[in-house]
Amino acid sequence: MKPFLEKIFSYEDVRGDLNELGEWSSESTINVKWSSSKKGVVRGLHWQQGESQQKKYISVISGKIFDVCLNLETHEIYTFYIESNQRSRLIVPSGYAHGFQALEENTVVLYASIPGYDQQSERAVNPAIISRFGINWPLAPLLSEKDSKASTQIDDLSSQS
Repeated sequence: MKPFLEKIFSYEDVRGDLNELGEWSSESTINVKWSSSKKGVVRGLHWQQGESQQKKYISVISGKIFDVCLNLETHEIYTFYIESNQRSRLIVPSGYAHGFQALEENTVVLYASIPGYDQQSERAVNPAIISRFGINWPLAPLLSEKDSKASTQIDDLSSQS
C-alpha cells in the first residue's frame, strides 16, 4: 500500500466548522498528538520497527507542510503538499519513515498512530537523506538535535525496519 491523501468529513455553518480526522476500531492503543512548528522546522524522518510498526493519519490543522513518506524496503519516496484548507488527511501505511517540513509560521499538525508510541522500537534517519533520492526540502531545514545526529546511511533504513 502507498501513502495517499483523502478528504475528511467536514461540516460548516454560521458557527464555524467541524472536521473529523477519522474513526477507528482497534484493539491496539491509538496515540494522538499534535505539533506546533516554526517555518522551516523538519520533524522526522521517524518510524517504529518490528511489531510496533505504525500506520499514521496526518492532518494539517493550521498552516502548510511538505510531507515525505519513505518506503523502508523499496526506498521509494512519496511527497505531498498539504494545507489546512484542504480538509484532508494523509494515510501513511506501516513500513514507512515519515517526516514533514512546516512551510508557514505556527503550523499545527495533528497525527494519530496505531499502535501507540513505543520508545524502544523508535528509529530515525537524518532528514538530509532525501536529497540522495533527488528530493530536497523546500526551505532550509531546522532540525532537532536528535534528527541532525541520526544516520544518513541508506543501508540503515532496511536494517532497522
